[in-house]
Amino acid sequence: MVADVGNIRVLCRVRPTITEDGNSAVVVAVDEDDDTVVNVTRNGRQLPYDCDRAFGPYSSQNEVVVVHILLLAFR
Repeated sequence: MVADVGNIRVLCRVRPTITEDGNSAVVVAVDEDDDTVVNVTRNGRQLPYDCDRAFGPYSSQNEVVVVHILLLAFR
C-alpha cells in the first residue's frame, strides 16, 4: 500500500467532440498558452480550471502515461 498523503495530482484529459454533442452550448478546451488550465465556456462565460496537467482531445494514451510517470518521479 502506498501512503501518499497530501500529494494529489490532477490530470485532465479533454475528449474529442462527438456527433452526440450536437451544438452544445458548453465548450471545454485546454488553454493554448498554459497546459495546466482547462477553460469551460458556457453561455458566453469562460471559467478557467487549474490542474497539474491538461491534455487536449488528440493526446495519446502514451503521452498521458509518460507525463503521469514524470510527475510521480519529480514530486
